[in-house]
Amino acid sequence: MRLSGTVKLFTLLAISTTALASCGSTSSSSTSSSASSSVSSGSSSSTQTSGSSTLDIPSDAHITMLTDVGTIDDKSFNQGTWEGVEAWAQANGFTEGTTGGMTYNYLRPSAGDTASYEETIEDAIDAGATVIVSPGYLFQEAFEAETVANPDVKFIGIDFTQTNIASATNAVNIVFKEQDAGFLAGYAAAEEGLTNLGFVGGMQIPAVYRYGSGFAAGIAYANYTDGKSAQFTASHVYYAGAFTESPTYETTPSGWLANDGVDGIFGAAGQVNNNVFNVVESYHETHTDLDGKAPWAIGVDVDQYNESEYVLTSAMKGLGVAVQDALDNVFSGFSDGGTSITLGAKQDAAGIPTADDSWRFSNFTKDQYNAVLEKIENDDASVKIPQVFDDNGADLASILTGYDVDEDVASALVAVLLPQSD
Repeated sequence: MRLSGTVKLFTLLAISTTALASCGSTSSSSTSSSASSSVSSGSSSSTQTSGSSTLDIPSDAHITMLTDVGTIDDKSFNQGTWEGVEAWAQANGFTEGTTGGMTYNYLRPSAGDTASYEETIEDAIDAGATVIVSPGYLFQEAFEAETVANPDVKFIGIDFTQTNIASATNAVNIVFKEQDAGFLAGYAAAEEGLTNLGFVGGMQIPAVYRYGSGFAAGIAYANYTDGKSAQFTASHVYYAGAFTESPTYETTPSGWLANDGVDGIFGAAGQVNNNVFNVVESYHETHTDLDGKAPWAIGVDVDQYNESEYVLTSAMKGLGVAVQDALDNVFSGFSDGGTSITLGAKQDAAGIPTADDSWRFSNFTKDQYNAVLEKIENDDASVKIPQVFDDNGADLASILTGYDVDEDVASALVAVLLPQSD
């Protein structure tokens, strides 16, 4: 399936951080503020249409989104998901809060462990939640237990890997092919002429290392097909081990710029991306002869161009639109219940933004981008993007060496990008 209404998704529906900031709370409170108004209904449900769907929304419907270890204003994964929940809810007559008819809110767990996640889900259900939405691999064990314990509640999970969660008929799992977005960002950076690239990840979890693996393949593809000379080596891969920002995480990438000549850093790290942006901005402040040129940062999840004038592009996935589609499905019979849906570039759900304001490339063109995107959509065999990640990186290593990356360089890169089993 393709996401509904996503023609030219990354032109028309790219969420700028300006828009995100206007909607996200800056409070670290565990709940969103309650709305003072309510939506009343004389019947037990509201029937309306959304796109091609006819929705049957109970008058007491309540949607709660749960954040992972990030925050609702992280300008990335959590906030992109919240934007989708909020846009859908407001378009369908919901008000923000927990009482007074059809409502929606969010909760942030008190800690980043399964017990806290389960407790937060139970708190949401006790407060009347009929639909739970949660972005993040870290929630999957809690979801596994709570979907069974609460069969009358509908669950929308994002980026889970456990297939038994998707087998619950009251749950749907949405998985993005972050490797598609990473590939396109890496390809674009190399085609732009960047020559020495780095990667900063948050935690080494599937969504993050899929981004990094695709990034490596995209760089190698540009080098192989168009004679580019961009380097991406193991020495320029760094996992912060967190998604919340700290000056501590600036030391390593700062060294890359100062000592190694790195001219582009892809951050796939939630709020740690703010540290990446700080590093790049600081370098420009102390090297005034750069005149707006590299080094650049590359953003993640949503269009982060407005976070810094030195964000070249962003590896995006269609979080908001996918959540809206899932909510449509929940309130129109939930035919997707018990399934896991995978969305990537072929479904207009992964890529880089092409809006004019976001396009900071001087050499790489939209025609070039659309050409490689068309190859991906048509399964062109020359475009190889990693698909298997539980093989100690054998799939990625094969792709890299197939694109003439030195075998030792490829092996070392794979060993730091992907988790390795004994």
